[in-house]
This record gives sequence, structure tokens and C-alpha cells, in this order.
Amino acid sequence: SMSTAVESSMYNNIQAMLRQAASSCNRGMLRWTLHKKAEKEPSNSILLIRVLVKELEKVEGLDNNMHIIPLLHTIFYVIIQSGHISGNLLQRVYECFKRLLTHPEPYCTIALKYIRSMKMEQITPGALYLRRVIAEHSLTNKYFPHQEKVVVFADPAVLSRALWQAVRADLEQACPSSDTLTKQRLVLLHILQAGLLKTCNGPILTQALEDLGEDVEQFFQEVVLAVEHSVENHVSVMRHSDSDKQVIHSLLCYFSSLCADPKAGDILSNAPLPSPAINFHLWTNEEELCESTLKNNQKPTVHCPTSLCLPGNLSFRQYVNQEDEGEEGGSKRVSLQSDENGKEKELPDMEMGEHSKPFTLSWLPCFRVKVKQQDHMWIKEEQNHTVHIVMMGDDRVLGRLAKALYYIRKQEAKQIMSTKRVNLEIYYVPVQNNLSLALFLGKIDPWYESNINSLGIVIPKLAVTSSHSRSSEPNHFLADVLSYYLRCGLQPVYFPLYSVKVRCFTNPDSLQFCFCPSIKHFGASGTGLETPNQPNRVLYVTPLFSQEIRTQNISIRILEDKTFNVCLDKDYRRTYTNVQSMEISPCLDPVNCIQTISKSEGTGLSKYFCKSLHLPINTFTGSHH
Repeated sequence: SMSTAVESSMYNNIQAMLRQAASSCNRGMLRWTLHKKAEKEPSNSILLIRVLVKELEKVEGLDNNMHIIPLLHTIFYVIIQSGHISGNLLQRVYECFKRLLTHPEPYCTIALKYIRSMKMEQITPGALYLRRVIAEHSLTNKYFPHQEKVVVFADPAVLSRALWQAVRADLEQACPSSDTLTKQRLVLLHILQAGLLKTCNGPILTQALEDLGEDVEQFFQEVVLAVEHSVENHVSVMRHSDSDKQVIHSLLCYFSSLCADPKAGDILSNAPLPSPAINFHLWTNEEELCESTLKNNQKPTVHCPTSLCLPGNLSFRQYVNQEDEGEEGGSKRVSLQSDENGKEKELPDMEMGEHSKPFTLSWLPCFRVKVKQQDHMWIKEEQNHTVHIVMMGDDRVLGRLAKALYYIRKQEAKQIMSTKRVNLEIYYVPVQNNLSLALFLGKIDPWYESNINSLGIVIPKLAVTSSHSRSSEPNHFLADVLSYYLRCGLQPVYFPLYSVKVRCFTNPDSLQFCFCPSIKHFGASGTGLETPNQPNRVLYVTPLFSQEIRTQNISIRILEDKTFNVCLDKDYRRTYTNVQSMEISPCLDPVNCIQTISKSEGTGLSKYFCKSLHLPINTFTGSHH
């Protein structure tokens, strides 16, 4: 039969994707091909998940675990795309993921994350798709305020003008700035097809949504309310008893009557998951990345440190003294922060489902306020913003990122009470082949090697292919791979950051910088410090992706009336001349070190906190060492 032939073709593609002999680039291309098949033909997604689960069940008991990560991410990504998977198949996937909790890191961590999302999708089909589209495109609603912003920073020193223009055009064409109603129709189509299942006639349903016109907005808001109520209360949207929660049930009944066509049979319309809204920038200004991130931190109503962006534009003192007696529902005392002595804190529920982040301890100034029920949204928004920073460049981006991250943390420490913390996720996409940083990440994470490092070959060819392409339907391979990376690459690899103090002959004051270090070699062209008479000697302080040096503090000083040059992170733009001495030590996190540790050093819980600053770069596997 046709389905058997399709399933057999998918099986062969999956085997080729998992085969060790296949090149990394081919494995990434095969993964993309499988997801495109499920996207273009919704009925293929069920067959694809069945084949993938069979493979995962085979390898979960084997000693060789290298296939688990590709299968985990590929299965989950298909589930996000498809909203009409049967409950039995979802349960089978859930049980398979659950058995992986007994595996070591990183398999159990990734499986646990996906299990939580799978449970939500079982109770509320289509919830993952709805939340993803709302967050990535900032669709206004009152019930799921999570927002995600994607910013791509490309290094113009690495990308030619023709190349970065081609990259920007490809990303913009993949996700055109269509109107909000189009995105809302996609969400409704996905949710309703998930509810109607085999009784659905996709083309009729699509036309019915088009005929609603601007009334789609009202239906969208009601569906979001029903879905979020279902997620929070762990109750299926089909079991709501309240009249205002029956909107999905009513819509399903209405559209089911429209779609009742015995001759049509089971026909599903394509509701592809749109690529995230991506902002492309050339990283010409060192401060641009910092400004882009901190702009999302700023509370819109903050004018001075005393306003604190409290509800109703009240000052801090006015809000604390405000009496809310007689208000319906009463009031709740909330401690937003705690101090180092362990004062009691009562935090509201900030559970965000698939978007929840591990809680990080930090001891910050404490204040207590009375918060009314309608003000809970203001508190919850503290963790509802994520900025995805995608770096396109060579090895030098590591040092520039280190400098930017330190500046961001420093600004957060200065304005700790007047900014809201934004979840910052950092990604790296190489634009050349065989770069040290990309090779290092590829060794840690083979799935990163297959999907992202292959872009180091694809991107340089983009300018040529885009100029010669006459296809009316471009494949947008770059945007699709980047979307997959943003959505599934959530496991960080941490790079320790160091601080370097440089004292120059021409400046009596020492200069301090942050960089991502290790000392790879001394001197240029094999020349080291032991040959001080050579005028072009340079001390290279570069990223080192090995274990050759195991030291944290380094001090170098020229005793004679001589100088040397220092180049940080292999970046000629960070070269300092006429240096007499330098000191290298771990870079401390400005936010974690903002508080003094009381009179006796190391008392309380502070002595257990890691005050060193690390640069996290996301991959599919992460580093758990």
C-alpha cells in the first residue's frame, strides 16, 4: 500500500541518518528531509513517529547510546509540528521517554524535559504548538505572556557583503512579517484539527477560518484561555464544565458539522509551524548586543530607582503603604527576594510548563509588599522573556561574547532592583569550515556536528546559490536548521571566563578585560618570551579546547625595561601593545558578588555559591562535566 511504501522510505532514511559511516553533513540533511515530509504531508507524521519510536526502543537497551539523542530530538520536533497524533501513540512515546530516566546524563535530563511537555500535549493536544507560536511571534493575549526574541549577530569581518545579504534575505523570506490574523488562523487550524482528528476535513475547516475575517481574534483569545486553563488544571479541554471554558468544545461541534462530508474522508490541511521571527544584525558595534539584551530587561514604566515599575505606576513607598482592604479575594503577602540570613519568602507559582527554568539561588535585597490578585501577572512576567542570541562568525566571537556577557551582568548588578531578569540563551553558528570552536562543540555533541557544523559548508555557498536560484519555492534550509537549533538545542556547554589585568609602559594605570581563555602558545611564529630582544613578540591568549594547562591564576612580568604585546582570543582587534606585566584570574560574576559576605568571610550559604562567570553556548547534548 501507499502508507507501507512511505513507511519503508522513512525507515531507510532514518537508518541512513543514524549510520556512523554517513558524513555529518548528510545526517543533518536527512534529518531535515524527514521533518519536511512530516510538515508538507500531515499524515506522514504519524508514520514517522512510529518508525522513530521503534528505533528508540531498539537502542535504549544497548550499550551504544549515541543514537538516543538524535532520536529524542527528532521525535519531539515532529510532535510539536503535528497536532493530530492519537493518544495511544503519544502514550507509547511517553513510556519510551520515561524509561530513559534511568540512563546517565545527558539522556535522562533531555528525556525529563520532554516528558513534561509530552504530558501536557496528552492532556491538551496542540498546546505545544500554540505556546510556541505565541512566544516566538509575540501574539498578544492575557493568558500566556511568554515572549521570545531571536537576534542573529553576524561578524562583518568574516561574512562578505554579498554573503550577509544572502543570509539576511533567506531568513527574512523564511518567516515573512505576515499579519497577526494569519498566525492566529494557523493556531486555530492546528488546535481544531487535533480535536477533530479523523472527522476533520481540512480544506473546509481552513476556508471556514478564512471566512471568519477579523472575528478570528476573538476565537483565538478564547481558545488560548481554554488551553491554558486545561494546562494549569491538568484537565482536558473537552471536559470543561464551566460555560466560559467550553469554547473549544463548541467550536469543534460547529466545525465538525461543517466538515461532515462522508465522501471526503480524513483530509488534513497543512498547518506548518512557522519559523521564529528573526532579527538580523551586523555586529559592527561592540555595545549593540548588550543594548539589544538590556533593552528587554528594562521595565517599561521605570523612570528612577524608586518607581520599581510597580502596578498602577505607584512609587515603591506608595505601593507598600497602599491599603487593599475590602478588595475581592483579599490580599497575599509576597516576598519577592530574600536575604542571606534566610528570611522567609513566599513566592507565587511561576510554573511555565515547557518554558520553565531551573531555579537559581541568589541573595539579593529584600522587600515585602502586599500584592492583589490582579497584580500577580506583573510578578509572573519577571521570568516570561527569553532572548536567543545567535552568533555567526569564526573563533573570535567567543571573546566578544565574553566581553558582552560580562557587561550585561555588570549592568544587571547595578540596576538589580529596577530591571527584570531575562533568560539569555546563546547559540553559535559557524560560517566557515574547520573552526576551532565549532570543532570543539562538535566533539562534545555529535548531533551539533551533524546539524550545525554542516552549515559551515552551506553558508559560504549561499550567496552563489541565491543569485542563481530561480525557484519559486525556495527550501529555506538555513532558516529551518536554525529553527530546529533554537527549539531543541537547550543544553549549554559552559566556557569559564577569565579576567586579565594589563599594565602598559605608556599608561601607569592597569587595564582590566574579560576574555575566554587558555594560553595556547607564547609568541608569534614560535617566538616566546625567552627572546625579549625581538620587536614583534606577542603573547597570544587564545581559547584552548584541550586540557594542556590546568591553572587558574597566571602572572607574567618583564623584569627588564622591555615590553611585549598581548592578543586576546585570537582577535587582532583585541591586541594591546607595550605591555610590561599581566595578571590572569577567574572572572567573577558581578551579580553574584554584589553583596558583601558579612564580617566573617565565607559564612552562611554564600560560601557554597559559584561566583565565577561562565559563558554558556547551547548545543543538543550539552556538557555535564
